[in-house]
Amino acid sequence: MNFIKFIRFLVFFSILGQYSFVSGLPIDSIWNRFTTKYGNNFIVRWNERTNTPHKLYGEGIILKPSGFTKSSEVIEEVNSFMEENSYFFNINLKDLKIDRVDSLNADEWYITYKQYYHNLLVLGSKVAFTVNKNGKIVSMGVDYFPNINIPVEPKISLETAINIIERKIGTIAKSGVKKAILCIFPIVLENVIDYHIVWDFLITWQDRITDSQKSKRFLLDANTGETLRENDLIFHGNWTIDGHVMGVIRPEYRYDSPDCRLFPFEKLVITLDPGYYHIFYTNINGYFVDQGYTSQATNQLEIKLAGYFISEMWKKWFDAIPPWIHNAPIASHFYTFSSTGTHHYDYTWSADEGSQEEEAINAYWHITKIGKIIMDDPFWYYGAGYPIKVWVSEYDGESPYYNPTTEELWFTRYYGYHWALSSDCIYHEYGHHIIWNVYGKDFIGGANPNSQSRAMEEGFSGLFSLHHQRRCLIW
Repeated sequence: MNFIKFIRFLVFFSILGQYSFVSGLPIDSIWNRFTTKYGNNFIVRWNERTNTPHKLYGEGIILKPSGFTKSSEVIEEVNSFMEENSYFFNINLKDLKIDRVDSLNADEWYITYKQYYHNLLVLGSKVAFTVNKNGKIVSMGVDYFPNINIPVEPKISLETAINIIERKIGTIAKSGVKKAILCIFPIVLENVIDYHIVWDFLITWQDRITDSQKSKRFLLDANTGETLRENDLIFHGNWTIDGHVMGVIRPEYRYDSPDCRLFPFEKLVITLDPGYYHIFYTNINGYFVDQGYTSQATNQLEIKLAGYFISEMWKKWFDAIPPWIHNAPIASHFYTFSSTGTHHYDYTWSADEGSQEEEAINAYWHITKIGKIIMDDPFWYYGAGYPIKVWVSEYDGESPYYNPTTEELWFTRYYGYHWALSSDCIYHEYGHHIIWNVYGKDFIGGANPNSQSRAMEEGFSGLFSLHHQRRCLIW
């Protein structure tokens, strides 16, 4: 049994070293044609229902070697790239319209498109590219719905649709319609996509019983009058917020010059109303966007130093005041914005040199760097990338270590050396976490810390660390 577990681990470790994972596969000929041209150093999640690459990223694809200086150049090259590779994206470029173009100080562009069918928006569609100033596609994703073939003339007018909803909610709501558009609504079933033409509208009214304002979004089949979707909304204006989360880190070890990097998969929380929260995350490029309706005049955005791969980030310190030993989570950052209008906010994590906060920021970025490489690998079932709690401690004289019982990483200090500021230490200890989960909640050598097989595990963690950086300073 242990031999089988060990072989399974070796297979996982060898695949991880190749840095090319696919979740769901396109047709072999399509995939081979694309990778023959652009290489296979990609992580891709393939949407088997729409037969499109839902998310693809990796070493990147050069669009323009001379780089970009303005949005119009980026859009032109991205359009040409999509047209040239339409067989891979399974799209018709004529059906796409630019939804928005965002730029981060002209260093990076984030371009999104929406799909339209006979000028009707296809709900849930999105084609997105992130391109940097060096002319390289950093990531891309396509949610494009194929083979739409339905009449676009509704049998039910908007007036009739509102009358149907009036009977449903028991009030006259015509004056409360905030938005009303005719669009295409795909319903993804097991083996087919069922397309409907729908009235998509927001409607608000005064509840006669509670005397409070209520708001809902309805998707009403424009041919049958059936309510296909109904969502409660707390209506107060219409706000949108987007931005980037970044952080100042040490690229490899403590004495590197600090560098500002985008922070992917970071947890954000918006307090919409007292006791009601919306949790979401930055994407692979540290970008976030959210929108909604609230009953209060302002909303509060909380940016946490936590995310997909780190459930919590804590610090421990000592002083002369009882209880002598103190613990606390790394403080979140808060930003307040109006409940109406469009807002953009970029935040950079930074801290004083040598502080625990600096160590925590550095540990977050490097653990996430590894986590995002394995997040789509076929061995996810065995626990690779499972979220972990991380501690940074002032305790001096001890090596960093992994606690499998609580699944926690501890980064201490060793006679002034800050372990959490060196990527090789972080990768090594996180490697133990991966081994523990992939190997079946066990060490390779079992409980005996002095066995040769346990020594082999230390070797694997060291090799894992070495593989993910240019040099290995300690192990």
